[in-house]
Amino acid sequence: MLSPGLRQLLATKLDTFEKVELVAVLAKRDRNADTIDGLARELQVGRDVLERLAVDVAKTGLVQLTGQAVRLVASPEELATIDEAAQVEPRKLVTVLSSIALDRVRGKR
Repeated sequence: MLSPGLRQLLATKLDTFEKVELVAVLAKRDRNADTIDGLARELQVGRDVLERLAVDVAKTGLVQLTGQAVRLVASPEELATIDEAAQVEPRKLVTVLSSIALDRVRGKR
């Protein structure tokens, strides 16, 4: 079962699995930062895709994008929730994200 805090983070700031992966990887990094190119290699996505993800997540306030550097700037509570998300089986996260998206389409959120 996912905590209410994790469900809230998924519903409001991390609405795709790729965004969850991005912040989870950053949370494991020294100083919670890396370059766009380094993150793209680690997550096995194109540089342009990673850059769009970083821009989207930066709009939520979870990361800061400075030039080519991406740094996790989440609050301590958000960091704990990100750590929780990193422990959840990926298929379960995708299922929850899909459910949240369907609720949004149906007007329940």
